[in-house]
This record gives sequence, structure tokens and C-alpha cells, in this order.
Amino acid sequence: MEQILERLADLEKRLALLENKETTTKQEFYDFITAINTITITEENINNIFNTTFIEELIKIILNKNKEMPFIQYKKHVYKYDKNTMVKMEDEDYATLFKHIEYLIIQAFMTYSNNNLQNSEDYFKKTNIIYGLNINKNLKKIKLLFLQSL
Repeated sequence: MEQILERLADLEKRLALLENKETTTKQEFYDFITAINTITITEENINNIFNTTFIEELIKIILNKNKEMPFIQYKKHVYKYDKNTMVKMEDEDYATLFKHIEYLIIQAFMTYSNNNLQNSEDYFKKTNIIYGLNINKNLKKIKLLFLQSL
């Protein structure tokens, strides 16, 4: 009987590892809204948008913030930490996340353009890049790229 219980305990540990649910260590998560409200956009982020794409940098900002301050988790689906529980993210949550970061990027770009864009040709080109993304129209594409990056 003891051998069966030991074997069962061993199988439970292996299952926990496979599901990435370590029973010995718990990761601390931060509230979804609190975490996205602490995201800051730097001039480096703005420059990266011009060197890569807006969507790539948006995803990179989310992933970096999640490493620093975990607020989403991926296990077959993406879950957000909300009010002390993990909740499956819906399209509305993705839209909120992407739109908030887009807003922060636009605010940072306004400061950046006042300080760095003297050449009007550069200004119009870079403004089109920053303001050219339509989150509502491209939500499925952005979400898909985000899920592929996890």
C-alpha cells in the first residue's frame, strides 16, 4: 500500500511539472490593470518602432513588462491576473491592453517629435508610422502575433 501511495505522489509531482504548476514555488502575479498602468514608454521604444514595426515593439513592451511584473500567464490560453484569480483573457482584454500601450506610445511620440523631429519630411513619415495602426481593425492580427510570441 505504501508503494502505491509513493508512486501516486511521484506521479502527482510529475503531472504538476508537466502542467508547469510547481507546488513548491508560487509565482507572484500583479493585477492586470495595475500592471498595464505602470508601463512606461521610452525614447528607445519610439526609435525601435521606426527600426522594426509598431506591432513588434508593442508586443515587446508587453512581454518585457510581464517579465518584470507578471500579470499574464500562458497555458493553452492566455490568462490575466485579476482580483486574486487567473481569468482567461477575452478579446476585450487584448483590446484594452493594446490600446493602452498605443496611447502611451502616442503620448511619448508627441514629446519625441517636439525634441527630435526638425525635418518636416521625417516628421510626416514617422507620424504616419505612429498613427497608422488601427487597433480595432487589426486586433485579430495583433493578437495572433502576440500569441505566437509567447
